[in-house]
Amino acid sequence: MTIFPNQPIPYHHIMDDRRFEQYVTDLYKQEIENNKFTGRYDEVLLMPGVGEQGRDCVLKKEGKTYGIIQCKCYNRNLELPECTKEIVKFCLYAILRPEMIFDRTVFEYYLISSNGFSTTAIDSLPDFKGLISSEKKLEGWVRQVIEENKTLKEQFTFEDIQAELYDILTSIKIILVDGNELDRLLSFSYNTNLQEKYFDVKKVIDHSALEPVDKKLNEIIENSRPVYGNELIEIYGFHPLLFIQIKTISGILKIHIFSGENSKSW
Repeated sequence: MTIFPNQPIPYHHIMDDRRFEQYVTDLYKQEIENNKFTGRYDEVLLMPGVGEQGRDCVLKKEGKTYGIIQCKCYNRNLELPECTKEIVKFCLYAILRPEMIFDRTVFEYYLISSNGFSTTAIDSLPDFKGLISSEKKLEGWVRQVIEENKTLKEQFTFEDIQAELYDILTSIKIILVDGNELDRLLSFSYNTNLQEKYFDVKKVIDHSALEPVDKKLNEIIENSRPVYGNELIEIYGFHPLLFIQIKTISGILKIHIFSGENSKSW
């Protein structure tokens, strides 16, 4: 699918889930390579696509995991309940595998939605501590995640992990990223290779930029005068009516040379 400059990219129309994950990984890889995460991450790795345990990419520094990225390529906004359950699922797996979060006090969880987030999600998720203290449905969402995941269900109950889970949830930082932010990252000059790799980009000429040129050409047309030159004389012979007329037709430069009844155009 073709995309045009200054237009939002409809990711859900041109990418499947896996392609979107690969695209996000490449974007963040080049952010790291261009020193946008200095001191925070030095590597981003794409998970294999199966058994990911609530993460699509991992963000590392010196081999340790300091952040993860979870991607959702949908044609709608993500709602608060589904966002929260995604975060909870990852944190529950991190209880089983502590190496998934090296330091929860500086850990960053990136939730990327191609289409965006609901107003409630935007208002609530960045303040996860407040959400945990005020959201009455949170316990039910946690129980649902445990019930729907066989591995988690076999390992513990809600009562077993409630305290540790809530400690993780109140410690990590939640960062929401939508399609507009991805578009902004893609626009940087060092991401030109990704534009070519993932999209068919059509460049559109802004005709308003040609207005000064068109104005000057019109002035030339209005003030056409005889022109003499050895090359013209060789072609047409000497004639006092010989002149050059320059004009634009539908943005295309046309040159007409007249000599009496003869004419030639380029």
